Amino acid sequence: DDAIHAFYELKRANDLLPPETRADFSDDIFFKAGQGAARSGHFADAARYFEEAVRVAPQDPRPKEALRQAREILHSASRPSPSPR
Repeated sequence: DDAIHAFYELKRANDLLPPETRADFSDDIFFKAGQGAARSGHFADAARYFEEAVRVAPQDPRPKEALRQAREILHSASRPSPSPR
């Protein structure tokens, strides 16, 4: 959440700059952050980024599918392992 909050603060500051000096931010920024977190094994962080990506671009199916997968991994990781016999 801190990184997402920081991004929006940066974007607000960027919007105050003269148009010719503003940075362009990709619509995929949260999706890409989620992919990076997932590749690093940080699935809770990945899910949060994917949630934000879905909120920002609800028409894009990629973050929805990635969020489903991240949640599935988190759910399966939280299940206790079967006891060895």
